[in-house]
Amino acid sequence: MIETRINRNISLYVFIAAIASFLISLFLFQLFAVVLIILWLVEKSKSKSATYDNICRLFLIFIVVRVFSVVFSEFFNSSVHLLYKDAIFFLSFFAMSFYLKLFDEKKKKIIAFAFVIAAMVVAVVGLVKFNLGLVHRAESFSSGYMAYSTYLLGALGFGMLLYNFIKEKKYVIVWTVGTGLIIAGIIASLGRTNIALAVVVFIVSIIFLKTNKWFSIAAVLSTAVIVIISFQTNSQELNNRVEQPAVMSDRDIIWENAEEIILRFENPLLGYGPRSFGDIFTKREMLLDKGVNSWHNDYIQLYLETGLLGLLSYLALVFYSLFVSIKYLFKKKASLFEKTLLTGSVISVTALLLSGVTSGFISSPVIPVVLAFFLAIISAVIYPAKRVSNKLIAKEEQ
Repeated sequence: MIETRINRNISLYVFIAAIASFLISLFLFQLFAVVLIILWLVEKSKSKSATYDNICRLFLIFIVVRVFSVVFSEFFNSSVHLLYKDAIFFLSFFAMSFYLKLFDEKKKKIIAFAFVIAAMVVAVVGLVKFNLGLVHRAESFSSGYMAYSTYLLGALGFGMLLYNFIKEKKYVIVWTVGTGLIIAGIIASLGRTNIALAVVVFIVSIIFLKTNKWFSIAAVLSTAVIVIISFQTNSQELNNRVEQPAVMSDRDIIWENAEEIILRFENPLLGYGPRSFGDIFTKREMLLDKGVNSWHNDYIQLYLETGLLGLLSYLALVFYSLFVSIKYLFKKKASLFEKTLLTGSVISVTALLLSGVTSGFISSPVIPVVLAFFLAIISAVIYPAKRVSNKLIAKEEQ
């Protein structure tokens, strides 16, 4: 069977610390993520290799393409930074997938709740900053408003489903208000796409996933109260949006330039190299925000940075993960909690994919690790430790 050299409680605490600090502190997140990766690296090679599944293989292909796009980049000095800035994203998936396959259901439940509770704390941080007038759009300490709202969006579906596992009344109230805080945080960030997606996630949870109606109503009321108070104290950016509803935050200029570059069909296989936006974007003088450093669309970003190989390897990874998850759910072999983990991950990954159409998170230092977290959960449920252990035993008997 799979063995671990590390006390499981130690790896559990480090795991929780990493996912709980996503947007609370970039330094702490990187610290705990690196520790988790180191713990994984010192595990037995036999156990690590046994946990590699199809999702891990597709993730590895995506990594290889990203690295090759750096090696052959036209702007190597810009692209080489990916090798260390994305290292946590690359390696944390394998570490999280490995340990999630080792943890029992109780530990997985602790991790799932810790993730959502941390999102509630992040929501409070952003709303406090917004209400104090420190920012025009809600954001966290270590991220801008877009990463903030995308992170909360990823946590929303998860939080809605986990409500069913809360039994004590006092925790029900806390979870209801916390869910309202997450939705209010997304609204106060004023990202139109993420607000729309949050509404869709909420409606899907109520209609198709049968979320408790009283919980849903109470969460809506909590959201309404928080949002009304917030916009009473800080309405500058909201007023700007009301007065200029068609403003695209420079996306029209950015995407027009992207179209021109794409139609030239240069470097179609491996692109221009990661983090090359500043080297190939030619209309910066037309932007209102001169500090823009991405294409505001993950699919454009992946194509221009890593070409068709990078884009297709990314799509293969996420769509395969979604496909096997949905297929597994229809088999109805999973436990109630496994179904919750899987369904929550499917909703969150789908929301992140749709969010990437108008914002893009692939170049963020944190949000790609949130995606890796959900993919690791899917990997752990679809390819559980029991099946992996049986495979390992079969190899030893040969």
